[in-house]
Amino acid sequence: MKRLISILLVAMMLFATTACAGESAYEIAVRHGFTGSEAEWLESLKGADGKDGADGKDGIDGKDGMNGKDGVDGKDGADGKDGVDGKDGVDGKDGVDGKDGVDGKDGVDGILDLSAAIARANLSSVLISVEHYTLKTVSGTSEPQKTPFHNSGSGVIYSLDKEAGDALILTNYHVIYSGKSDAPGHLAETISIYLSGDFYAHNPMEATLLGGSEEHDIALLKITGSEILKNSDAIAATLNPDPHVYPGQPVLVLGNAHSDGMSVTQGIISVEEESISIPAVSGTHTTIRRMVRTDATVNPGNSGGGLFNTAGEVIALVEAKIADVDIDNIGYCIPMDLVLSTVHNILENCDGEENLEIKTTLMGVMMEVQSCVAAYDPTCGHVHLHETVEVQSVDEGKPAYGILMPGDVLLRIAIPGALAEKEVVFMHDVSEAMLYLSPERPLVLTVEREGEEVQVTVTFRPEDFS
Repeated sequence: MKRLISILLVAMMLFATTACAGESAYEIAVRHGFTGSEAEWLESLKGADGKDGADGKDGIDGKDGMNGKDGVDGKDGADGKDGVDGKDGVDGKDGVDGKDGVDGKDGVDGILDLSAAIARANLSSVLISVEHYTLKTVSGTSEPQKTPFHNSGSGVIYSLDKEAGDALILTNYHVIYSGKSDAPGHLAETISIYLSGDFYAHNPMEATLLGGSEEHDIALLKITGSEILKNSDAIAATLNPDPHVYPGQPVLVLGNAHSDGMSVTQGIISVEEESISIPAVSGTHTTIRRMVRTDATVNPGNSGGGLFNTAGEVIALVEAKIADVDIDNIGYCIPMDLVLSTVHNILENCDGEENLEIKTTLMGVMMEVQSCVAAYDPTCGHVHLHETVEVQSVDEGKPAYGILMPGDVLLRIAIPGALAEKEVVFMHDVSEAMLYLSPERPLVLTVEREGEEVQVTVTFRPEDFS
């Protein structure tokens, strides 16, 4: 507005300096060819109204459109309309104005809005308190007396029938096992499950062990006919077995940290694939187990709880941490594809009474990783590892003898009726797939042998399982 006024003033001053003495400005205008009355001449001095500025274009990535420009030599043009904000992000992609979205919701100041994910995770998580006992002979008595002690942990709801009040709960085997216990199998005498919030109301649901695996540190607990479940907002967890977790992926840990009730911590995936040596729960040996590493804070009591992604899905079970004054935030979690293969075995072979341990078998094959490469996947923008797994030797008399050959490179694996064909990306893919085996189901392998693809089938007998 100020610029238009200054231009108009300058133009009038220049026009005035060219006028002849004794003549009015109107008379000079007539002498130069103007026709019309003096009123019409005065009206002609005014500039035409400026046109309205064009509307601003729609915003890109949430930016506003530019205002319309002002009109020229007349009244100001109307401002252009603001551009439309960019659409909300979908499934964790960026939302409006570059802020991170979660399930399409806008983030706040560039921070993930995790409230929906945490709420879902909370409703599918439980707190676990167990009672063990030791037997001690007390002076003046002839029979050993039970001396109770307690442990606590966490779990996630694997399945839920709310109408019946039934549920299956996933947790670590070491949550319900103690080498100090004198109970049969060193297992907890009582197992109490609390929904989030009920822990403070001392409102437990009694559970029993359906079955588990000491070697894989996974247990499945059973709740039957619980009125608490029937009247709760609990939901079954969504278990995501996607093996392609990636470094930097945001994650949440929910559980009974320090036995103080449900709490949540946040972090990222630090290492997507790591084999570590970890003591078996019995303390009799160590086992090599595949783990996901996270920097999300885990503490005693978090064992068996979920490692959740930002959609509120469980991608791993929290198991252990490194406790050292020189080390911070190195926590280890069991990947969900390994958890689910173990659960399948539990459901098939355990009955909660006499059969409490899974059944496994071996092919009699020695395998070796020949190479490991990091490959960029442009479809998701992440880097994933891929191992080349080769057969080194086959033991005589074992199921794979005469079927697999030294030098075979394992490409794909399937178990008809239980496991759809999948690529062998890591050596552990083979051992974990074998948790789906039974005498009725063979193992089908596609291998590269002397430059050609060959499909072979390995069968097993009942006596091959233990």
